[in-house]
Amino acid sequence: MEWKETRLARYFEQNPRMATEYGFFERTEFGGINPAPPNQSRLWELWHNSFPNATKGYCHSVAEKLVELARDNGIPAPDAVFQPDQTDTISERSEVRIIAEKTEEVW
Repeated sequence: MEWKETRLARYFEQNPRMATEYGFFERTEFGGINPAPPNQSRLWELWHNSFPNATKGYCHSVAEKLVELARDNGIPAPDAVFQPDQTDTISERSEVRIIAEKTEEVW
């Protein structure tokens, strides 16, 4: 399982209440709070520079157990969350492979 800072940043942007619940907020001058979701680079910095390895390991273990528990209880575990983001681009390597396959079909 891989840490997905970009996906988490996007989730906090779309769910500002969750960002606030995790402590990402700013206080207003009148004592209220406004959500302040962190961006991807801030999450990366927090994960890589602020958390000790023991904490990172614990986070990974808890996440794996939660997914296992969900699947054991028939709850569709968030498979998409653990998959790479879909892109609309094709890498050069993929293009070469596709061209080679089409060329083989012709011959």
